[in-house]
Amino acid sequence: RHYCWWWQWLSWLSWWQWWLCCWRAAWLGSWGVPPRGAVRVHVTLLDASGCVEFTPGVLRCLVDPAHVDAMLSLAERAVGRHVHVVQAYASAVELHGDGRGGGDVVCSDGSRVAFDALLLAAGSSYSAPIRRAALPPAKSLPAAQGLPSLLSTRGMPMGTAPGEACRGGELQGGSGGSGGGGGEPLPPPAQALSARARELCDAAAVLASVASVVVVGGGPVGVELAAEIAGQFGRGKEVTLVTGASRLLPRMPHRAGDHALGWLTAHGVRVLFGARVTRWPPP
Repeated sequence: RHYCWWWQWLSWLSWWQWWLCCWRAAWLGSWGVPPRGAVRVHVTLLDASGCVEFTPGVLRCLVDPAHVDAMLSLAERAVGRHVHVVQAYASAVELHGDGRGGGDVVCSDGSRVAFDALLLAAGSSYSAPIRRAALPPAKSLPAAQGLPSLLSTRGMPMGTAPGEACRGGELQGGSGGSGGGGGEPLPPPAQALSARARELCDAAAVLASVASVVVVGGGPVGVELAAEIAGQFGRGKEVTLVTGASRLLPRMPHRAGDHALGWLTAHGVRVLFGARVTRWPPP
């Protein structure tokens, strides 16, 4: 009985300490106070659109437009209040030459953002609509409609995404200037978000209206896109996947490629190996 009393007391003490630690962590987190020993950093996100998207979910949006709402968000809402969001293109990067490190990002509107460490995440080189098309000038976009429900707007034409690279300290973007070209101002984030939603919805409408689809490429993106189409439309749409390799997912283990091939063929997808596209667009 004496042992049980001490055991119960220790159990209560452990529970109390656990509750106190959880309460302290929640209180400090709500006030933005870092834990002891943590390094405080100031994070700035530089993006031309002012909105973010979950890129792996784009392929799902091409067959199911209802998924667009869950994939897009305003940047300030997505990153939280501890990240400063700057809506602009990065036109150049200037490094400090005095040996103290760091530098400045020169923005398209002429402003500068100082940094101690720079993370250059310019994105992929996929074409639209998998990647966002070039932002047009603000005056060419209609006012944002249907937010936060983005599916009520239509009519944004599909375009080609700008290539971005870093060459000799200068960031080459598809638009340049402070806007979509010619120094035009960038559209507000809500307008850019609505335009991206229309771009994805228009692409999904085109995909739903055709009887046959050819997917070029047997890598992860091509396999996933073919699977999304087959899974959404079944055998009511003829789907062909063309790859120049001898198997699917050549950079992954053979078991992954075999599993993907089995799933695709079971759902009516025709897979052509060792084939390449020699002319595009077709006559």
